Amino acid sequence: MSPVPKNATICVTGAGGYIGGWIVRLLLENGHCVRACVREVASQTHDFLRDLPGFSSGRLTLHSADISKAGALDEILCGCQGLIHAAADPDLPLARRPQEYGRSSQHIIDSVNKASSIIRVVYVSSAAAIMGDTDLQELRLRPVIDETRFPNLDNSHGVNGYVEGKLQSESLFLKAAKSAGRWDVIITNPSDNIGPILSSSHLSVRKAWTPWHCNIAQIMTTGTFSQSYAFRPWWIVDVRDTAEIHVRLLESQEECHSNRFFLCSGDTIKVEELGATIERLFPDIDFNIRDLEADGSMSQEAMLDGIKMTLEEVRQLWA
Repeated sequence: MSPVPKNATICVTGAGGYIGGWIVRLLLENGHCVRACVREVASQTHDFLRDLPGFSSGRLTLHSADISKAGALDEILCGCQGLIHAAADPDLPLARRPQEYGRSSQHIIDSVNKASSIIRVVYVSSAAAIMGDTDLQELRLRPVIDETRFPNLDNSHGVNGYVEGKLQSESLFLKAAKSAGRWDVIITNPSDNIGPILSSSHLSVRKAWTPWHCNIAQIMTTGTFSQSYAFRPWWIVDVRDTAEIHVRLLESQEECHSNRFFLCSGDTIKVEELGATIERLFPDIDFNIRDLEADGSMSQEAMLDGIKMTLEEVRQLWA
């Protein structure tokens, strides 16, 4: 399959989000035209997109699109050569995500099949679709974390709704691209994104889950933070690098069709080290950072009891 040409027109879903916003910005910097899909164009939370170079000239246009509805992208995709699907509702309860993610993905696939101009789709999945096993013993049995790994869905403990939803969407896009034969699809699996924000709205605490960059903001503003489930260290990656990878994959001349790409830096940091790291980076500011468990989150003992492992065992798991 061919990459998108220079100065192509690219549709981005989830353009008002943290990763999506950076993808839009870097696409514009690379000379592309962008059709940015958001829930409601009139919302002030999307003013940062209107402030980007390219909006005033018309290279960037904003579109209201409810991808939970069939046909939402039909008109928007006409004339586009590429699509980056970065939308994922962070406020959606976990139990509803498999059904909602699958339905939205199918709606998008149907619109792509109607748009004869589309030649490449990039679906933004998650590292959780690689290592999101609920049963930590799966990580002991299969400790190598790379693109070839999938959570064991046959394990009696299963996976949570987010992981299931992402895996379901990956499968739908891969099967659809193979069936269509006209457009190719690339899957990305970003890890824990941190870095600069483009809008204050990107710091909003979410109902179902608080993203990594929001946790950093919480530490800096309130001095409190919580331990990760099962003491997993953060596998950090700069959001600007994540965005750049998506642009490069759209433009890549290499054979990428149906491949997964695990987006991580190789750097990790223990959650309990976050506070000290922030204080070291900003020595002139008193953040009043408190003990890890001061926010009333699950105690270390309770978490270890819940996962039936000792602290030494769980540390070794992530080593």
